[in-house]
Amino acid sequence: MPCVHLASMKPTLSAKCDRACARGRCYHEAVGTERRQHPRYSLRRQVTVRCRGQRFAAWTVDVSTGGIKLRMQFRPQPGDILEVEMPASGAGVMITPARVRHVRAHPDGVSVGALWMPAGSRVDPE
Repeated sequence: MPCVHLASMKPTLSAKCDRACARGRCYHEAVGTERRQHPRYSLRRQVTVRCRGQRFAAWTVDVSTGGIKLRMQFRPQPGDILEVEMPASGAGVMITPARVRHVRAHPDGVSVGALWMPAGSRVDPE
């Protein structure tokens, strides 16, 4: 039986809710609501990503104090550690490790969500 909240949701969200309801686990209150701890800020910037001993070009989509969303051609695996290299204003390049949480197909390659691991951040002078 479809969830009574389906009419107010986007089609892709209502399909998720419908599947959950069918399994007896409706999560309509969580679907479509913001569940992140930190606000995201749109940031379009080319960065370099290191993973498994290789370097790749990537584009940032958004950032927060908790993580980053990237678009790239390289497909990391969830759990991989990325080193994200970003220019630091007048200080060289900031290198911050991030653990991959999810990887999704995207027309431009893949979309990668990763959580910052700030304890390993460093700045390399140019």
